[in-house]
Amino acid sequence: MWNREQFGNIQQKLKRAEQKLSELGKKEEDRDLTEEEIKLRKELQEEVWVAAHSKESIIRQKTRIKWLKEGDCNSRFYHMTVNWKQRKNMLRGIFIGGCWVEEPNRVREEVK
Repeated sequence: MWNREQFGNIQQKLKRAEQKLSELGKKEEDRDLTEEEIKLRKELQEEVWVAAHSKESIIRQKTRIKWLKEGDCNSRFYHMTVNWKQRKNMLRGIFIGGCWVEEPNRVREEVK
């Protein structure tokens, strides 16, 4: 009960705030926004940020619960998690002399 009163449906809040921001964006294309609309846009952007952060936190907590239940046994979930972390941390390339380079040997040499 407390969760519903305190946070409500985060997905609905996020969707509603994004929709209102979109409407303000359309208005801004046609004309300059009033000071009140600019203030509302800032509040909506803050609301979107808070809701997205809350949603991410909930997802993170749910995966931790699942991790505790399933553990690091040789499960599909374990391998998906490990592979996701490796992909997330992977250095795909770097800028060398203003050019993006993905060739592993050149990236390795530049990092050294």
